[in-house]
Amino acid sequence: MVSLPLVQFEPEETVTAATPQPRRLWRTLGSLLLGSVLLSACSALSSTTGPTVTGTPAASISVALQVVGCTPGNICLAVGGPGASGVVDATSQERNAEGHWTSVTPPVGNELSFTGLSCFSGGCLLTGESNTTPELWQFSTTTSSFTPVTLGFAPEHVDALSCTSNADCSLLYADFSGNLELANASLSGPATWSHRILSRVASGGPVPTSTTSTTSTSSTTTTLASTSPTPTATTPATGLAMACTTSTCVVVTSSDHHTRIGTVTADIMTTSSTVNWQSVQSLSCERRSCTALVTTPSGQEVAHSNNLGRSWSTVATPTSLTSLSCATQTECVGVGGSTTTAWVGWIDGSTITAGTTNYVPSALIGVSCGLRSCAAIGVTTLVTVPLNSSAQPSTTQESWPTPV
Repeated sequence: MVSLPLVQFEPEETVTAATPQPRRLWRTLGSLLLGSVLLSACSALSSTTGPTVTGTPAASISVALQVVGCTPGNICLAVGGPGASGVVDATSQERNAEGHWTSVTPPVGNELSFTGLSCFSGGCLLTGESNTTPELWQFSTTTSSFTPVTLGFAPEHVDALSCTSNADCSLLYADFSGNLELANASLSGPATWSHRILSRVASGGPVPTSTTSTTSTSSTTTTLASTSPTPTATTPATGLAMACTTSTCVVVTSSDHHTRIGTVTADIMTTSSTVNWQSVQSLSCERRSCTALVTTPSGQEVAHSNNLGRSWSTVATPTSLTSLSCATQTECVGVGGSTTTAWVGWIDGSTITAGTTNYVPSALIGVSCGLRSCAAIGVTTLVTVPLNSSAQPSTTQESWPTPV
C-alpha cells in the first residue's frame, strides 16, 4: 500500500437534499461504500481512536511547568520556573517508574526560567537562566536532587542540549561574538568541556576551525590541533535543535536565511542537507534514524530521516502540535492543543492515531518518552502517556513516504 501524506478533512457545509428513490438509494450506498474502500486504501491516517490519558494537577498552580524529560528506565522529571513574575521559588516533580509523581526540591536561583532538559540512565541535565544568565543543573534519580554544573565559560545563550549518558553531554550555544559552538563534557566528575565552533561570523572567507578545551574549575583555554574549516555567515547563526547518539550529533542551524542539517562526529562537522524549515519544535534521533516536528511554509509537519539528516520525508500534522518525542524508531508521541483543549497522538511511521484526554484543561506543551511510557506536561498538569508496546531499541524500518 502506498503511504500518502496525512490530510485532515474538514466538514463541508451542510446541504439538505431530497430523500433518494429506492434505485437511487442503492446507487448512493454503493458509491459511498466504494468511496470508503478507496479512502481506507489510500489514506495513511489511522481511523481508530487511541487510549484515553488522564491528567494530574501539578504541585504548583502559581509557577508554570516548562520542560519535561524521561530516562530510558521511565523515571521522568518536570520543572518550571517563575521567570520575572515575582514568585521566588521554582517547581519540580519526579515520576517514578510506576507512574507516581512526587515533589522534589527545585534548583535555587533568581528569576529562574528553564529551556531544556535531557535525561539518561541515572539522571538528567537541565539548562535555563537565572537573572538572564545561562545556568546548568544535574539531577540524580538516585538522590532525587539537583546539583549546579559550573560551566567554566560564558555562553550568551544555550540553544539546545542532548545527553546519551552522564559521561556524554553536549550543548549547542552562542558565544558573545555571535559564533555558534558545540560543547561536550562528561558529568561523572568535574566537567571538562571541549568546544567546536560550528559557524563563525566573519566578513571574509572560511577561517580555521577553533577546537578548545575548558574545565569547570579553571578559566584556562587550550587550543587543540584542527584541520577542517569552519563555515562562515554574515549574520549570527541560530541553533534550532540538536539530538545526539553515542557517536554523532545531528544539529539544525539557521543563518543567512537558510536552515541546514549537519552532523558532528569527533572534530568533523558535515552539512547533510538544506531544508525549508522555518522552526523546529522537537528532534529525536536513535542510531541513524531521526524524527523532527517542524514548521515549513506549507504548515507544520513531522519529518523523518533514515540517514542522519541527509534526506527527509514528511507528513502533515492533523492539528497544531507543540512537542514530539520518540521511544524507538517506530513509535513517537506528539502533543499539542489549544487554550481550552489538549491533544495527544501516537505516530507510527506515517500513521497518526489520536487519543483522548481527561482532566487536561489546556494544551500540552512538552513530552518525553522512556522505553515503556512517556510523560507530557501542560502549564499546571502532569500526564503519563502509555506506549502501544513495551518499547525496545528497534532494528526495523518504518514505512514513510519516499524522501523528497
